[in-house]
Amino acid sequence: MPGEAPCDAPPEGTDQYIVAAAVEINRAEAFTPLNRFDEAILSFEKAREYCVRHEIGFWFDMLDKNIADLYFKRGTYSEALRSLEKVRPRYREQEDDRRLALCDLERAEIYLQLNLPQEAAELAESAQAFFEETSSPAETAQCLTLAGIAQSERGETDSAEQTFRHAVDMFRGLGKAVEAAGVNLQLAKLQNAKGDFPAAGTLAAAAAFEAEDLAVRGAYARITLALLARTGA
Repeated sequence: MPGEAPCDAPPEGTDQYIVAAAVEINRAEAFTPLNRFDEAILSFEKAREYCVRHEIGFWFDMLDKNIADLYFKRGTYSEALRSLEKVRPRYREQEDDRRLALCDLERAEIYLQLNLPQEAAELAESAQAFFEETSSPAETAQCLTLAGIAQSERGETDSAEQTFRHAVDMFRGLGKAVEAAGVNLQLAKLQNAKGDFPAAGTLAAAAAFEAEDLAVRGAYARITLALLARTGA
């Protein structure tokens, strides 16, 4: 998620550079839904170069977060981490603990993609502590989901199952059926890895029914069929 930029007033005489940066931002936002990530990154980086060169500070956070998101979508995880590292010192300077926690949540997801479950678990647990303290249940459930995946990858199957079930309950309590279905799918994968194929099939089927989005439901349905075929059901 892109962070909101601080509301600094631009220096005098920078209007033309603000316009130039805005044009590149608009180009990037047009490329992104087309999955033209390389071009979107290039446009965001051009906008950032304008902002750095002409001291237009109020777009820094948004640009770095968007660049990080695009690198993540492209699968360039190390670059995504580097972009996130650029915004973290500014969040500290602003004493914005919420943005720091959200940044840790995103970093945890990246570490999972890099097969670094220990680092991912530490970040997810740190972010979870903040979100629990500030009564942010949706973000807490996201942290639990990532923590559960990390536990699963470390072979801590019992802990992972408990963590996933807690996340499912939280998402359901918030009325977030698609997110709950996603965690149920993680539970299905966990049971499948344990060799409990009937439980895996049941959980995957529950995920398919619980997901309200048709595209998501179709994906879960295909996974469900594969799992059920493996169980011989």
